[in-house]
Amino acid sequence: MWLLQGRFQCLHLLNLVLQLCKQDEGVVCQPRPSREWPLLESHHDQGRKLGAHRHRWRSRVEHQHELNPSRSVELLNSGNLVVKDGQGSVLWQSFGSPTDTLLPTQPITKNSMLVSGYYRFYFDNDNVLKLIYDGPEISSIYWPDPDKDVWNNLRTYYNSTRYGVLDEKGEFIASDRLAFNASDMGIGILRRLTLDNDGNLRLYSLNNSTGLWSVTWAALSNICLIHGLCGKNGICLYTESEACCSCPPNFEMADASDWRKGCKRNFNINCDKPDELTFMELPKTDFWGFDINVSNKVPLDSCKQLCVSDCNCLGIHYNCGTGKCYTKSLLFNGYNIRKLVGTTVPSSSERRSDSGQ
Repeated sequence: MWLLQGRFQCLHLLNLVLQLCKQDEGVVCQPRPSREWPLLESHHDQGRKLGAHRHRWRSRVEHQHELNPSRSVELLNSGNLVVKDGQGSVLWQSFGSPTDTLLPTQPITKNSMLVSGYYRFYFDNDNVLKLIYDGPEISSIYWPDPDKDVWNNLRTYYNSTRYGVLDEKGEFIASDRLAFNASDMGIGILRRLTLDNDGNLRLYSLNNSTGLWSVTWAALSNICLIHGLCGKNGICLYTESEACCSCPPNFEMADASDWRKGCKRNFNINCDKPDELTFMELPKTDFWGFDINVSNKVPLDSCKQLCVSDCNCLGIHYNCGTGKCYTKSLLFNGYNIRKLVGTTVPSSSERRSDSGQ
């Protein structure tokens, strides 16, 4: 497709690696690890240990309680690191301060969340567990499906306990009715629920014979539905096993080393010269959110005119079947999926003075 000319970066769905790609008789990807994972392994009956000796976090307990010989630190079989006083009361525990991963029996509550880069898994104020992209320019929720209400997402906001936990069988249940389980559900398998740096929440199971982690559940099978992956003006294309970012024609990467910084225009646009505006069609493409207004049953030319007459408009999404017109103030969260009817965005040698944005 003509949208896929130029440079790409791929996000492998199962292999969890960021890739730099180039077009050379098809897309060829050179994988590199997206991050270094500490090796979790069984350690007789003393719980689990980290295979890499690195500083991962620091507790706040030393600022609250001066440690003395009557206090103790214990790593439980669950993976919970616990600091206790002389009477056995818990002063601090690692299960209360998760980073990007939950272990079985470690809860997520209203006072905790998973964080990975600009992504968060947390209980929102409406008592629903959500995934959000909270970037430097925008914040937007992308899971559960933001186009559906809480009931159609099979959730509820009438339970304010805000509590969710993965059990040792591989089943996760939360107070908002979120429920899922590992495809290999059963006792005796090491598991972790991780918010990966591509913004997807995945449940992993450890294969004891190979020492490898495998995905046994994922929040989103199509990672192009994750917001922020390709940045401003960028478009995510999902194939059977991977997603690739690209820029629209007449755009280029803002930073050749980082797709999440998106794309910049190669042309100037000036609102004082609407006659010089032209529209470039991007078939089966949408930029989710940031609608200025929505109009029903309007011709395509009228939809374009609505954008031309508004200096805040950067493009339109138009449904040819229903005549529904969405004018866009920002072009974020772009993705290309075959079932979409189409989107057009403006392209001109001049339109507004904010060149390169």
